[in-house]
Amino acid sequence: MAVDIWYEKYLPTTIDEYVWKDDDMKNKIIEWISEGGVPHLLLSGKTGLGKSALVHLILRLLEVPNEDICRFNASKTRQVDKLEQKIEGFTTTYPEFSNKHGIKYVVLEEADRLSALAQGFLREEIGKNVNNIRFILTCNYRERIDSAIVGRLQEFKFEALDQSEFVLRIVDILDKEKVKYDIDTISLFVENTYPNLRKCIGSIQQKVINGEL
Repeated sequence: MAVDIWYEKYLPTTIDEYVWKDDDMKNKIIEWISEGGVPHLLLSGKTGLGKSALVHLILRLLEVPNEDICRFNASKTRQVDKLEQKIEGFTTTYPEFSNKHGIKYVVLEEADRLSALAQGFLREEIGKNVNNIRFILTCNYRERIDSAIVGRLQEFKFEALDQSEFVLRIVDILDKEKVKYDIDTISLFVENTYPNLRKCIGSIQQKVINGEL
């Protein structure tokens, strides 16, 4: 039997489960969800601060089927020809499945890893797709993204989560997994991994033995 990866198992599925940076971000996402779609987005910030988790939450709340989502990780493939082949094949067809809002989404993780040529192609694609296609980009280093691309996107900059919220998320997962723990031990994990929530969850999972941390 495959072992569940806790970070993936406990990806947020509701507004309240997500650890928000601030109320402004939370309220804006709620507004867009109620309107049936988000604009082109750029989520920037260090690893483990919740960018990918927010993308997951947005698409889940919008009830976008997998068939209407094109996912691409630039850290694995940076070449422009691969990007062109995948995105053009996706954007030239209309949503055909259960997407009630009629919008398809291109999710580009680690977009700051794209080559200059690939970013040039992406800039043109974003500019010409404004009706039924939305691009959501994540990156660790915003300065590596072409300014012309940034100018076409609504941006959220991710900073360190509030430490108390960080700890509460860890405790919530341990409680759901029925793991025995003490707060001093959790504090050591937080001290070594904060503000990277994903790393903290993974480190703790590795150290749980026979239901005890």
